[in-house]
Amino acid sequence: MDDLNEKTWYSGDWNTGKDNNTPPYNGIKITAKANYNVPVDESSTQSLTSVDLEIADYTYDINGVSSYVSLSEANTWYTIPIPENTNVSPSEPNSNFTITGIDTTKLGNVELNSNVAGLFVNIEFKYGAENEKREELGFIMKIEETYIEGTDAIIVNGE
Repeated sequence: MDDLNEKTWYSGDWNTGKDNNTPPYNGIKITAKANYNVPVDESSTQSLTSVDLEIADYTYDINGVSSYVSLSEANTWYTIPIPENTNVSPSEPNSNFTITGIDTTKLGNVELNSNVAGLFVNIEFKYGAENEKREELGFIMKIEETYIEGTDAIIVNGE
């Protein structure tokens, strides 16, 4: 995969290089992959078609529990689905995935926000151990609407 089109954002409580020995093992990791249309010829511009997100929660699972969202429409909030725990039969929502909405909603949200400054991944959710919920709000990545070969398609805030 072209790493210029894929970047990762980490929550503020992320421990780089070492997980905790007990829960919470770590924070949240969001990996974004920008998808562009296939150019008609070498001189044509590649336009953004979608952004695929992997949202991994490391609160109760040292290997992370991932949910996937594909953002294809700007200025539309997408819910972050709770992944299934397939280790039980019948499968059920994975209780190790702690991401929820910030108010009375059950699910967290993510959007591809388009404004005068550009196109951004915007997040809105809470996560973590029940007695230590953290809130994450705001723009975490800027996504280029057109792609030029060899340039960064995604810029992570804070890098």
